[in-house]
Amino acid sequence: MQHDDGGRLADAGGRGLVEIIPNLGEVFSQSMVDRDTLLVIHGDQARQVAVRIDLAARKVISTKPLPNFGTR
Repeated sequence: MQHDDGGRLADAGGRGLVEIIPNLGEVFSQSMVDRDTLLVIHGDQARQVAVRIDLAARKVISTKPLPNFGTR
């Protein structure tokens, strides 16, 4: 998932495009939690958010703001 794809996911064949994260900011990190769950850390310098996505259902499981640890 990248900022320029608008927070959308499709199936492996490129069909069924669905917007998962509206207003996706800069993507800082993404990682597979398990075979069905993607964790995306995104936002801007003022606010970062952790989003867990159920890939099979193509929907957000949870969204949590992350604490601000200061400037980079």
